[in-house]
Amino acid sequence: MLVATPADERGGRVSPDGRWFAYTSRTGGGRFEIYVQSYPSGNAKWQISRGGGMQPIWRADGRELYYISPERNLVAVPVKTAGADFAFGEPRTLMAARTAGWEGGNVMGAQYAATADGQRFLISTAAEMQPITVMVNWAASLPR
Repeated sequence: MLVATPADERGGRVSPDGRWFAYTSRTGGGRFEIYVQSYPSGNAKWQISRGGGMQPIWRADGRELYYISPERNLVAVPVKTAGADFAFGEPRTLMAARTAGWEGGNVMGAQYAATADGQRFLISTAAEMQPITVMVNWAASLPR
């Protein structure tokens, strides 16, 4: 991880132009939020999400940042990265993501991917769990 603080941080992604770093952080047992900071210096930092967020990824041209909300929605945030400046707009929900869990469990990367233009998404959705039957001492039931 490129960010080292006492917080629980994960899912970091460097922007396509290599000057910004998006990641998820949780401080003091609170909720996970999406942050962007300058890279590699780390001198400036912005909180992108306000109601929680996980699994940030950049659009290929760097004009949007996506993440999964606690409600398991895919959210897009417009960003501007001109020169040394960083600015971002209002987050907007694109669609229900139906991922396995909004935190992604132990998933180290994102449970979704975006096309280069941000018009289509591939999402690993939650599958309904099916019961299994475990047979103990099955060999005893075989004919001798």
